[in-house]
Amino acid sequence: MCVPVRFHCLLFSIGMVSAMPGIAGIFLDSTRIILNAENNKSGANVQVNSARTSDTPYLIKVQITQDINGLDTEVPFIITPNLFRLDPGNSNQIRILPKQYTFPEDRESIFYFRAIALPAQNNKEAEDISLLGGSLQLASGNVIKLFYRPAGLVFPKDKATEKLTFSATLNGVKVTNPTPYFITLTSLKINGQSVNIRTKPGSNMIPPLSDAVFTSASRQGKVQWQIINDYGGMENFNGSTQ
Repeated sequence: MCVPVRFHCLLFSIGMVSAMPGIAGIFLDSTRIILNAENNKSGANVQVNSARTSDTPYLIKVQITQDINGLDTEVPFIITPNLFRLDPGNSNQIRILPKQYTFPEDRESIFYFRAIALPAQNNKEAEDISLLGGSLQLASGNVIKLFYRPAGLVFPKDKATEKLTFSATLNGVKVTNPTPYFITLTSLKINGQSVNIRTKPGSNMIPPLSDAVFTSASRQGKVQWQIINDYGGMENFNGSTQ
């Protein structure tokens, strides 16, 4: 049985947003967005900022997608504004509202918030959607996760990571997430040996009521794992395999 001990490590990062190499100074005020069902009417906010050191205005395009690659744009959200100019040293707040939609009530849902920055052209308010559409195919902005969290889940998120269990399988260790929350691992060690948790894109995020098997891991021993919390900080836990 895994008996976790929690430690807190105040490590925070700012999600940088860039459209292509060479564009810098555009950043978000958050590393993830959590929209609680209790706040459906007010929605969730994220702020896009331009550093004072930016040498040009930018045209910012924001969108929410079902997939991390930005291909599935059919999502149950309204974003306002979704296209705007941002001058050096300024900021703009984005509001995200859920549409009339039936989200799963027993677990979180995940989406992806993408922001793409394009240099504004010589004193022109370049609000040409077709130009942005072409650019979206050629350049990828940085992406942060958007979690929709239903009301009435069985226990609070800050208790979820303690519920992870680790058990031996024939070819490695299975990590089981019995909670209604997505849990993102940043590192995993068994008997002091690092486990490769990034075997494919997204493999370090354990979905709700699901599990993942890491084949390169020791099957028995003490377990140390680190996760990202709701605020973008890191938390460390200790336990053991079953």
